[in-house]
Amino acid sequence: MSIIQNSIKGSKLSEDTGEVDHTYHDYSKIPSNGIADALAISSCDLFPMKLQMILSSPEYEHIASWMPHGRCWKIHRRKDFELVVLPKFFEHRKYDSFIRQVNGWAFKRITRGVDKGSYYNEFFLRGLPHVCRNMIRQKRSIRKRSNPQNEPDFYEISRHCPLPELNQNNSLPVYARTTAPIMNMTLSSSPSPVPPFKE
Repeated sequence: MSIIQNSIKGSKLSEDTGEVDHTYHDYSKIPSNGIADALAISSCDLFPMKLQMILSSPEYEHIASWMPHGRCWKIHRRKDFELVVLPKFFEHRKYDSFIRQVNGWAFKRITRGVDKGSYYNEFFLRGLPHVCRNMIRQKRSIRKRSNPQNEPDFYEISRHCPLPELNQNNSLPVYARTTAPIMNMTLSSSPSPVPPFKE
């Protein structure tokens, strides 16, 4: 069964039963707008941008980090996150408030497998902070039941669509292999198709 077929099935279940919709599209090919994106990233005034900075910093990788494929992230040490990270980036120490922000920005939680306890959003990708500009803050988040059997397999997806690694020397994304070739491309909001695979 292909990833796309899994996604369609997951979407139907979500509509029928009120479960989390794990339909997933690959937006890793959205090109950067160059200077405009650089300015948006450097200003870091939105929640997703701040979270990108935290996850891309070697200083905090033992507290919170990207999972190996770069499509979801996880907090490893909640107490340290409350005492060290939250005050510096969000000026408070309330973990529950942080999670409300996570839910408000439409992150979804993985509940099984090696990524259990991590969060993802289609537009939140390691090494591609400019894609965050497509994220929308939800006016109201509705709590839904978990839907583990339809959660995306990011390891399989990343075999076909790998994300750029981070530059551990200065914690900034490595754009050399991604930005240069796409500067002349036309911006498209259409997701790249995920190649099918057989289980």
